[in-house]
Amino acid sequence: MRHLSKHCGLYSPAEVYEQISRIGGGKFADVYESRHKVTRQVCAIKKINKVKLNPKERQFLRNELLIISMISHPNVVEMLEYFETNKWIYIAMECVRGGELFHYLDQVNLSECEIAFLMKQLLEAVEYIHGCGILHRDLKPENILVEFEDAGGNEGRKRPMYVNSNNMRVKRVKITDFGLSKIVSSKDQVLDSCGTPAYVAPEVLLK
Repeated sequence: MRHLSKHCGLYSPAEVYEQISRIGGGKFADVYESRHKVTRQVCAIKKINKVKLNPKERQFLRNELLIISMISHPNVVEMLEYFETNKWIYIAMECVRGGELFHYLDQVNLSECEIAFLMKQLLEAVEYIHGCGILHRDLKPENILVEFEDAGGNEGRKRPMYVNSNNMRVKRVKITDFGLSKIVSSKDQVLDSCGTPAYVAPEVLLK
C-alpha cells in the first residue's frame, strides 16, 4: 500500500505542509496558515469536516472545488491543491494576509480614488468569472480579501497601487468563497433565491 500510495501521489497534508497558526473558521471548517515543507511557500489550508455536512452542503462543496479549480485570475483567490480522506477535505489556497474587505472598510475612511481603485479590480474579476460561465451569487465584503504591500518603493511595478491615510499600500483585492456559485450557460435563467440576507438584492428574493 505504501508503494501504491506513492505511485498514485496519495499522501497526508501533514506530510507536505507544516501548520503555523489558526487564522479563522466556522461551523464545519477551520482555516490554518501553513507552509509547504519543500518549497516553503506559505498558504491557507481550509480543513472541512465533511461528515457534518448534509447531502446538499456536500454538493455545494463539490461544486466549489470544481469551480475554483477551473479559474485563474489576479483578483480571485487561487486554489493550489486539495486532499481528501474519509472524514476531511483539505483545500490549500493562496494566503492573503490583509484579511476581509469588511474589516478594512471598518478601519479606514476611503477616498473616491481608492474606491475606484478597488472597484475596478472587482469588476474585472466579475467580468472574468462571468466569461467563464460562473455566477458567484454571494459577493459581499466578507468574501473579498485585501492584499497589502509595504509602502516602500514602487520601482519596477507595473500594476498601480494605492497608499491610504494609514500608509498601507493596497496591492489588490481578491474574491473568495465560491460555496454558492453556479456554472451556467448564456441561455440559462437562474431563479434560485440564495445569498446573504443583508446583501442580497430584493429582485433575487422575489425571483
